[in-house]
Amino acid sequence: MTSVWWPVPARPSTWFSPEQLVASATYHQPLARVAGLRGAARLVGLVVAGQLCQESDQELGWLARLAVSSLVVSVIWWLPATASDWWFDQRHEPRFGRSSLPASQLLVGTLLALVGTLWGVGLAGGVVLGLRGSVQYWWLLVVPTVVVIGLLLSILQHRTSMLTRSLDPLPIVEDKAYRDLAEAAGVEGVSFWAMKSTLETGLNAVTLAAVRGSGVRVVLTNELSAAPEDLRKTVIAHELEHVRAGHLRQMLVVGLVSAAAVACIITLVLSSPSLWLLLAGVEPSDPRGLPVLALIAWLSSLVLGLGPDWLARAQERQADLAASELVGPIEEPLLRALHVTDRADLDPGRMSRLTSAHPPPAERLHRAALVHDLTLEASWPTSPGAEP
Repeated sequence: MTSVWWPVPARPSTWFSPEQLVASATYHQPLARVAGLRGAARLVGLVVAGQLCQESDQELGWLARLAVSSLVVSVIWWLPATASDWWFDQRHEPRFGRSSLPASQLLVGTLLALVGTLWGVGLAGGVVLGLRGSVQYWWLLVVPTVVVIGLLLSILQHRTSMLTRSLDPLPIVEDKAYRDLAEAAGVEGVSFWAMKSTLETGLNAVTLAAVRGSGVRVVLTNELSAAPEDLRKTVIAHELEHVRAGHLRQMLVVGLVSAAAVACIITLVLSSPSLWLLLAGVEPSDPRGLPVLALIAWLSSLVLGLGPDWLARAQERQADLAASELVGPIEEPLLRALHVTDRADLDPGRMSRLTSAHPPPAERLHRAALVHDLTLEASWPTSPGAEP
């Protein structure tokens, strides 16, 4: 048995056909370029915004400068994301059999995200910069303040995502067919729902906190609801292990620790007025330095986020093992088709493996073979396999 904390070596060509690998690269290489351009646009935008804010009218009131800086940061953050998502969605998704996102849904979701970001950035920046100018030991308050605001922003982002999805007019209906599986897994307070949506595709299930009351919801997509029973049970058992093992709580704790670390870095930079003047061109209490503050927080979170990503991959491996123990192994072609149908990156690069919340598909298949003592012979199937 291998440890869930570390990957096992696996060659993608062992588990996927050349045609599948080419199709995956055709989809994910443009997606990676879009993500890179998005990050570069945000980086350049925040740097330029910092310069523009330095030259803005300093006779504006403190709150007015904070409002303007917060709006600039929020627009710079979401404009590249909206433009790149819209371009990729309209240009590439139809080529792979997926429906384009309705313009109304993208617009409403972006506006909600923009408002939430404006509120969060303004509140966080106002508290940090305001304390820097008015409290002698302000840095004692910055860390818990930023941690709490980061938690609120993560909740807001999650709720915004679900609200955007709910704009799809097709309903979500309860499915009671998997209660016995939850009982066998020792998980209580779980309800199962089928998402009647054309926008949520793939053999996926999502675990969400209940909108009202306690407990959690496991929501199945259309394609998963129509998949073979063995495959459905495996995916659902995987989600049940996330609930049983408390993975959401673990990620919350790790996220808070990462947020505290980001806050410490911000505190160290702001504690040196000369360094902050060099970076932002203004005093540490001036809201016009907010773009630089956002840039430091973002770059720090990218580096410190490698820890939560590593934990998330370990949780996925643990959930895979628990699912195979609960429902038993399923046929290898179906397991392979699970990743192909979900359009996973079958051969991710080194950076993608470091920043992904899921292990590479080849590793997950190889680990399943090791767990069930399957021998990888020369005749091991590498054809596309049965599609659900």
